[in-house]
Amino acid sequence: MSDPLNDTLTSLRTDADRVPLADSDTVRRRGNQRTRRQAIGSSLAVVALIAGVAGVSGALTGSNKADAPPADEPTLSTTMSPEPTAAASEDTVQSLADEPYLEAGDLRDIGPFSLQPNGELPSQLQLQCMDVVKLGQDAERSGMRFFDPDLDATMNENLFEFEDQAAAEGFVLSVSDTFSGCDKGDPSEVTTADRGPEDVGNRGVRASRLSTPTADAGIGYYELGVIREANVVVVLEWSSMGNPLKTGWIWDADRLGTARDRALG
Repeated sequence: MSDPLNDTLTSLRTDADRVPLADSDTVRRRGNQRTRRQAIGSSLAVVALIAGVAGVSGALTGSNKADAPPADEPTLSTTMSPEPTAAASEDTVQSLADEPYLEAGDLRDIGPFSLQPNGELPSQLQLQCMDVVKLGQDAERSGMRFFDPDLDATMNENLFEFEDQAAAEGFVLSVSDTFSGCDKGDPSEVTTADRGPEDVGNRGVRASRLSTPTADAGIGYYELGVIREANVVVVLEWSSMGNPLKTGWIWDADRLGTARDRALG
């Protein structure tokens, strides 16, 4: 009778004899190959991890270059040439029109007044410190129209054509500075309230003075309006007993614009 345990051991010993163990050099070589495979696998895992992080970072910051088109791929430009602006016309030298002055109909709705052009020159300045004609004496061309009232109001329209835009700008500045420096008189004799000078758009200025004497009830009102286009300047002066528009401006944007358009034709 055979012994089962002895038979099993005999069988295992026979298998071991058929599959010999590798020698030491073979074992060492296999171990080195296993180590290299593990190192390469780890390196690939790290590269994959870095690539994944870079992709996430690019998506958050908008700097992922993988989404950019190839360098040789044509792209469509959305840049358009700017439209001409009003300032661009400033380089053009303008000339006064043949009929450059305001008409009586342009001065309607200024309180109760209906002004008409007068062929005579005014006998005095509307504001003693403002000599507009003298300030513009260097103009290439100039002129003035005086408007007489049917009631107590007068108006001057002064036109100037300068050599260039720079000279016109300098003139507008001198008019504004002259008004700012006007003497307000003795406070014991007159109370003076000024408005401006203030800019009107980017080519004009306006200002006003309300003078109330302490000795009588007469209230004098003077308003200055200036509008420029390139090298042409229109200066409007108004005087009356008080402001006919109460707190409004006689030389509002519409009237200044009309004066400029007529001056240029």
